[in-house]
Formats: sequence, structure tokens, C-alpha cells
Amino acid sequence: MKSSKLSKIISVTLTSISVLIIALLIYITFFGRDAENPGGVFSYNIDKYRKTDPKLIKFNETGSIDTGFLSVSAVTTDLKDQIYVAGDKAVRIFDSAGNLLSEFQLSDSANCMSVSEDDMIYLGIGDHVEVYNMDGKLLNTWKTAGEMSILTSVDAYGDDIFVADAGGRVVLRYDRSGKLIKRIAEPDEYNNIPGLVVPSPHVDLAVARDGLLRVVNPGNHRIEAYTFDGYLEFSWGEPSMTIEGFSGCCNPVNFAIMPNGRFVTCEQGLTRVKIYTEAGEFESVVAGVESFDMKEDMPIPDGRSESGSMVLDVAVDSIGRVLVLDPVQKSVRIFTEINTQESIKEEEI
Repeated sequence: MKSSKLSKIISVTLTSISVLIIALLIYITFFGRDAENPGGVFSYNIDKYRKTDPKLIKFNETGSIDTGFLSVSAVTTDLKDQIYVAGDKAVRIFDSAGNLLSEFQLSDSANCMSVSEDDMIYLGIGDHVEVYNMDGKLLNTWKTAGEMSILTSVDAYGDDIFVADAGGRVVLRYDRSGKLIKRIAEPDEYNNIPGLVVPSPHVDLAVARDGLLRVVNPGNHRIEAYTFDGYLEFSWGEPSMTIEGFSGCCNPVNFAIMPNGRFVTCEQGLTRVKIYTEAGEFESVVAGVESFDMKEDMPIPDGRSESGSMVLDVAVDSIGRVLVLDPVQKSVRIFTEINTQESIKEEEI
């Protein structure tokens, strides 16, 4: 057992070193030497990337929900457009207008959650999954996913429950009872699967409209598409400080899939929320860095956040509203696409 644990530690260490090297190369590529300081000192100046071209912003912030939590960690929706927020070792359920409907306590803080079609609530808590009903009754506690497991995403899809384990750098496919069916996204040279590069505890996943499981490979700055049997079909995304790509060491940190199949992505470092097509082409901005401006020394009340970096979670509802969980404001900020707003106004007339 000790040998196995030592091997895991060595593996994590080597992966971290590789990620640091990649981050350094990206840093050199995008920042280079300061033109005003030809003596050779590198200058970390990202001011020009903090300003978003207004023409790219296609959403307006149309409301917010004060969660009442001191710390928030996850947001999701159900088929009735009810909004679920995890924070302070509890879950609060709001209606689509932001009115509090109910609340129940948890055994510990939840990193992620998903609501099934039959209203079962699956929560990733530390290294295991807990299942609750709508009354807040604990129905099942699954066994730990592993010694080093950190569960960061869960998606209930039909008879399958998919769980992202950032600590184990793997995706776990379970049945509804908690029986493990398949391990996905582990390195497999024969099937051309590179494996997940996870510098920080953020790996998100969701099943898309085409029936393929989408998984963020954060250190490689891309979203990968897998069959339920674990075959990698394709991927998209590239590292870049520019608006079209994913910045920093490890992005996107979270994403959601809109009713029309488009992707909403969240980045840390340069905190921004963007829209991509189903094929992975950049389309527009929901909210730029300016929308999440904060002082560098401002404490982040979210245990999953990196020092000095805000980590957003995101969900969408049936009419395409983007629901961004802001860990500084402790609120769900609601963004509506401009074209959608115009259509609603026309219908009202």
C-alpha cells in the first residue's frame, strides 16, 4: 500500500513539473521581454488582456440571486429550471426568479452536484458521492473513489453517473447504485488517449447533445469528447491569452452546455466567461475580466480557488440564461443573450 501511495506521489510530482515547464513556455511566448526594459527582465503585464472588445460581448447581466452563504462552491439546474447552490455544508434551492424554496444540510462541503431526471441530487463531497432526495434526506453514500481522490464534477445522465476525479486524474462512470462501470480518460497510448493534465483541482464534465461525454483537460487547455466506453473521439481548444483561447496554466475550469448545444466556459486567472459553438469555435463573450475585477490581495471565500484567482462555476437554464456562481459576491449572476432579450420583448408586445 505504501509503495502504491509513493508511486502516486511521484506521478503527481512529475506531472506538476511538466505543467510548470509548459506554463513557463506559454509565459515566455506571450509575455517575452519587456520592450521598455531591454536588460532582460521579464515583465508580467496582462493589462491589455483585461479589456474586452465591447463588440464581442453578446450578453447583458439581467439579475442576480443572493445565496446567503458565506462560501459557495457549486451551481446547477434541474428540468424545472430550479437553481441549486452548494455552500457552507448545505444546498439551497431557488426557483427561476430567485426565490428560496428549500434548504438542507450536508455532511461536509460539496465541490459539485447534479440533479437527475427523477429529482435525485448527486453531490461530490471530498472523495465520494452522496445522494439526496428533494426533501434533503441522505439516501446513499458511495464508497471513496480513491486515496487521493478529489471529486470536482458530476453529471447524472440517464442510468449513468459520471464523476470527475481531479486527484486521481480520471473520469469515473457509475451506475445509479454507485457501482463503478468504467474508468475514462486515463493515459492509453494504444487508443491515443494522452491522459488528463491537472495542475489544480478543477476538472469539469457533461454529456452533450450528441451523446458524447465532454471532459475538460485543463493542463492541455482543451475539451475532449469521449464515448461512454472511454474512446476519445475528438477535442478542441488551445492555449492563448487572446480571447479565442484558454489562458494560464489550466483552463477552462468549468463549463456548461446550452440548450442549443453551444458551450459556456469559465476561466481562472484572466477571469472570463465565453461562448463556443458545438464544434469548439469561439463565438462571443458573456462577461469579460472587467465584470470580475478584484484586488489582488482580496481573500477568496472558496476552498477550491487558487491564491489570488477567482474560480467561477456555471450553469444554464432551459431558455439559455447563463447562471454564473460568483465566489466573491456569493451570488448567482444571471446573464441573458441580447438577441434573446429582444425576442422576449417582441413577444410581450
